[in-house]
Amino acid sequence: MLGVISFNMAFNQTTRYGFITE
Repeated sequence: MLGVISFNMAFNQTTRYGFITE
């Protein structure tokens, strides 16, 4: 992932699924 948007999406997935998909 690259960029702040991708990081934000990854962080959002953490709150949903409990893990970050890189």
